[in-house]
Order: sequence, then C-alpha cells, then structure tokens
Amino acid sequence: MHTGSYLQVHYSTGERWVTVAVSDTRAVAARFAPAAFRTRRNSRGETPLHVRIVSAAQLVFEGGEQDVHIADADMINGAASRA
Repeated sequence: MHTGSYLQVHYSTGERWVTVAVSDTRAVAARFAPAAFRTRRNSRGETPLHVRIVSAAQLVFEGGEQDVHIADADMINGAASRA
C-alpha cells in the first residue's frame, strides 16, 4: 500500500503532472505549494499553470502503480539535478 501526499505542478507545454515534493501528510505538502507554484520552472523557463496535492492512492487510481513510480522518479531526478 502506498502512502504519502505528492505535490505536483503542471506546465502549459507539459503532458503530465510533475512531482516536486512528497510528504507524509497533506498539510506539510500544502505548505510547500505556494512556493512551488511561484518559483518552480521547467527546462523552458516556464512557471506552472496548476498545482495539486494528490495522495499515493489517488495516483494508483489514476494511472496504476506506474504513476507512483513516475512520481518517485521525478523526486529522484529533481534532487539529482539540484545537487
């Protein structure tokens, strides 16, 4: 069973939601949402149009186990690119 709340953003040119943070609780993820929405830029320099907090269970419902793996990979790739 998957747990956690994923903070995701969506860009005008993107085809999918991109995970930028994950937390054990929705409340903690919500604290990061305003900053992610204002400051997070994609490789084209665009800021997001949408932000959402979604549970791991909702990700599984929307796209199966693969969506949770993609969200986790977003976190790993984001951390590696900022190191």
